[in-house]
Amino acid sequence: MKQIGVIGFGRFGKLVVKVLQPYFDITVHDPYIDIRDIPNTSSLQELVKDKEYIIFAIPVSKIEGVAK
Repeated sequence: MKQIGVIGFGRFGKLVVKVLQPYFDITVHDPYIDIRDIPNTSSLQELVKDKEYIIFAIPVSKIEGVAK
């Protein structure tokens, strides 16, 4: 199963996970949410190092900083 990392678990991130979860192995990272509230979470460094795809489910203004 292909692996996807989702950065951000707000409304858009939750929608992405809900829609794609039947087809992909999904890991989520969101620094503003208690990781106990999110299934299959990881640190940002762990999330990006081994995923085939990364989805930025964060505000556009934050993408550049997170991508660096």
